Amino acid sequence: ERWDALVSLLGVGLITRSDSPTTHGGREWIELITSKGIAVGPRGTLHMRGVAASADVEVIAGKPIELVGLLRSLSPADSISKGNATIVLSVRVSDFRKEPVELSTSLRELPHAPNNLSASAAATASSTEPGYDPGGAIDNAAAGYPLGRQYEWASHGEKAGAKLRLSWKQPVTASQVILFDRPNKDDQVKSAVLRFSDGSTEKVGELENTGAAPTTISFPAKTFEWVELEITEVSPTTRNAGIAEMAVFQEK
Repeated sequence: ERWDALVSLLGVGLITRSDSPTTHGGREWIELITSKGIAVGPRGTLHMRGVAASADVEVIAGKPIELVGLLRSLSPADSISKGNATIVLSVRVSDFRKEPVELSTSLRELPHAPNNLSASAAATASSTEPGYDPGGAIDNAAAGYPLGRQYEWASHGEKAGAKLRLSWKQPVTASQVILFDRPNKDDQVKSAVLRFSDGSTEKVGELENTGAAPTTISFPAKTFEWVELEITEVSPTTRNAGIAEMAVFQEK
């Protein structure tokens, strides 16, 4: 809630990305997102909550700040609590106040896997609310509105029956799918089913509301050309069923 309030008040926020995505397993980075007309930087101070050390970093809106080297310099790897590492960026924001503003974000914990196959997929949907994008569900960022509609997929007024399909040019082999619900309190997936091009299916239970934690679906390795998520039940308050992120992991 504090994060949402800062975005609304300042027109600036942080988004966490990962190329796996795997907490401390792939390349993590943060990216500063600003509203039109908002100036930041050009320098900022980055630190981990609970760790005294800090690092001076260049801050440019839309330019990723890689964290791997910074995390190692700020804290020994064994002192980082996976999934609970909170990154704090202190940066000056135009037309707000003289003192730097502190923005924070957490690295989300995801089970380790060597590669996220979603990055090479094409995403299509049964419908999409204007301003949103099916590709937002495979952008390595479990985020969305108010930070940015483009970072999540929201259907156009659909509830049960909304579908998101990931397709590959060549068959892929995977044994795990990870899902994040949309980052708001109203729209929540209560159940869904994964349908694969090989004819198999996997049941999906309730996603954690607001997308604060992942839902993992593991299964024996299978080879397929596409996988489709069909939402079968939503919360009573849902207006536009969808998800913030869908990651497909290859067999370890």
